Amino acid sequence: MPETRPMLIVKALQPTGSYLEEMHARDSRPIESTVLVDEPGTIIEKADLTPEEVEDRLSDARPHVLSVEEDAVVHVDPVEVVDAEPQEASGYEGSYVTADVLRATGIDKLYDVDRMGQGETIGVVDSPFHMDSLRRLFGDRLKDAKDFSGDGVDGQKGSHGTFCSIYATPPRASLLVASGLGSGGSGRTSDCIAGVEWCVENGATHISTSLGSDGTSAAWKALAEKLKERGITFGASAGNRGCDGGDSVGSPGRYTDYCTAASDHRTSAPASFSSCGPEVDITSAGVRVQLATGDPELDGRAWSGTSMSCPANIHGVACVDSGELGRERTLQLVLAKARDTDAPAHREGSGWFNGAAYAAALGNKPEPPTPPAPPAPPAPPIDFHVSLDELDDNARKYYGRSGVVWTRRGGQPKTDRWRLTAI
Repeated sequence: MPETRPMLIVKALQPTGSYLEEMHARDSRPIESTVLVDEPGTIIEKADLTPEEVEDRLSDARPHVLSVEEDAVVHVDPVEVVDAEPQEASGYEGSYVTADVLRATGIDKLYDVDRMGQGETIGVVDSPFHMDSLRRLFGDRLKDAKDFSGDGVDGQKGSHGTFCSIYATPPRASLLVASGLGSGGSGRTSDCIAGVEWCVENGATHISTSLGSDGTSAAWKALAEKLKERGITFGASAGNRGCDGGDSVGSPGRYTDYCTAASDHRTSAPASFSSCGPEVDITSAGVRVQLATGDPELDGRAWSGTSMSCPANIHGVACVDSGELGRERTLQLVLAKARDTDAPAHREGSGWFNGAAYAAALGNKPEPPTPPAPPAPPAPPIDFHVSLDELDDNARKYYGRSGVVWTRRGGQPKTDRWRLTAI
């Protein structure tokens, strides 16, 4: 029997039930489907296919098939993880990013103008997470967790997923975590996409994926387009393949809103390991960064990689948004005011995440207009002369000549009128 490979079938439209039945009958094997959207639209199916079956899916007889591609292995590969002394905490309750990174990125300035991610939910798809730590740190802000890798959602304290989920979450944002990768840090594209979809179905407004595979992917592209239609921010790491070839960004980074390269937060210089290319959108802290949770086991490790710069950027982007701007306006502001570090555009994109500039733009809101002054009372006649000044039982002041009185109540123009009166 011909050798089969795990493949993804990416469709332009949701197929009818009759088509699914036909495909089941012909292949004589079950096909697992992952629907990316609730309404009819692009879906992805997983199947073990031979090369001949792949060609059949792409033939003119199947025009609704957009592409067939390998269900590629996705992985995380931080460049370096070393033991380190814990660093200064931020001093902001609920923030677990160190003070030096907050200052370097200007995220502390966003905190200072009350942009702390309120109203946002961060969805992190990664390797398994140390759930006890997440529950301790986030409490009710940890909304849910689910495994798609088959390895379980609960992982070690020192796991890649644990770091990235804590790092991505601002002080007032909620968190969803999905393990699309196994404990070894690798998995299948289909499982990671299923994790993203689950996060979206459960209310995620920002997706952080510190993972990737080489080359292009119609499946990741279809997912990115659907997230854009829904107004959901999609961030990914650029990758750690270096920049020798000039375009080394893989998937999903090449399709996301924020393909994030890594720089040293001490100098803003791009990291030599960071992938580059026209897909890079922005750069953030990704060289020897640490957590500040108060737990020495979590805080005593320094991480380097674009896996770190992606959640650092999503953390800041969610603060800029803070339940007010929405995906499009946030994206425009973040990229327009990013700080140029003089690095080539294919290395830094629009520049370094510039929280101070975003805070200045968002914190200096125009003062509400001053309400107009009340209209002045009608003026007395030119020949008006005061001949009487006294209060009656209604606290009205009377001023005027014999027979004509100018009336005011309590000094306010409430009962101003001319009237005849007996003097």
